[in-house]
Amino acid sequence: MKRYKMILLSLLIVMTTRAEDILTLDQCKELALQNNIAIRNVSLQSGIAKAMRQEVFTKYFPNISATGAAFTTNNSVVKYSFDDDIQLPAIPDILPEGGTFPLSFDFSLIKKGVMAGVNLVQQVFMGGMIVNGNRLAEIGEAVAELQSRQSEDQVLLTVEQYYWQLASLKSKRNTVDDLIAMLDTLEHQVSVAVNAGVTLRNDLLEVQLRQNEMLTNRMELDNGITIMSTLLAQYIGKGIEPIGISADITPNMTVNNPDNLFVLPSEALYATTDYELLKQNVKASELQKKMSLGVNLPKVAVGAGYFYHNIIDQGHGFGAIYATVSIPISDWWGGSHSMRQSKLKVEMTNNDLSNYSELLQVKMNNTWNALNTSYKKLVLRVCL
Repeated sequence: MKRYKMILLSLLIVMTTRAEDILTLDQCKELALQNNIAIRNVSLQSGIAKAMRQEVFTKYFPNISATGAAFTTNNSVVKYSFDDDIQLPAIPDILPEGGTFPLSFDFSLIKKGVMAGVNLVQQVFMGGMIVNGNRLAEIGEAVAELQSRQSEDQVLLTVEQYYWQLASLKSKRNTVDDLIAMLDTLEHQVSVAVNAGVTLRNDLLEVQLRQNEMLTNRMELDNGITIMSTLLAQYIGKGIEPIGISADITPNMTVNNPDNLFVLPSEALYATTDYELLKQNVKASELQKKMSLGVNLPKVAVGAGYFYHNIIDQGHGFGAIYATVSIPISDWWGGSHSMRQSKLKVEMTNNDLSNYSELLQVKMNNTWNALNTSYKKLVLRVCL
């Protein structure tokens, strides 16, 4: 009775896989590229990098600003009182001895007013910071695209791993089913032999013990299939319900010799996304070095504007053109250290390029050796 309960439980686990969700490997890959969260986030990061490049590009254009202000005060801004005697000079025939003239008055000015202006400034020379900033933004966008490719490759690889792990579990379950069927037949035969007195009851108990072991193994495999199919479904954006796959691993499957896939690691290196990212990192550090130099160079700009004010009840407008030169004299001391840091960072990124390029080639060799070893093991098993 216990054995039949275990069989029923296994069947219920298998039935949780929906028949309409039987997917091929290509379908799983396509769904993953459309729905996987990592792919979505990388796509958003690419959009951020593109928007940043477009923002930096606007630095090439003039900076236009408009200002306006209006004010009123409780007292005049300019207020003056005069109360004094003015000494008059001698005037022949009128005032031969001179004299004094009393004078007293109050004077106030500017109690309210309006001011407005439009100003345009075009950067002429900024030490190369605008040009290099745009180049750096372009590198950021290129890096985002490379990371997108890298993420897609990783997602496709993960989908394939999940898919074939699930196929392997299904194959093992089929093998266990065959063993259970064989043990059921053997149990019947041994039971007949025991009843006939041909063999001992211990032999029947031994067969039944093996049956229970196989049923337990099948339950564990069913649990593994459910977990792996759920993990695959979530990864490709199909929710958290188990899905089925169309692939089956059978003993008569053929595997091609991988020798025709071999490429020298030194040649394959330059086609890898990792190497391209390392190169972009070197370019970025070189541009940052140039920008640190640009911070300490003179800045030149030209501008034009139109301004209007009405402060003493008389409106007045005027235009102006001008040029500015800014020389960061006091920053040169600290700037020299900043440029030294940037130079050292360039050396570091070049060292990283050399080091990780060698490590990538080592990884390629190890992966190739592992592939060949797996293929040779498979050939030996088939031969046996």
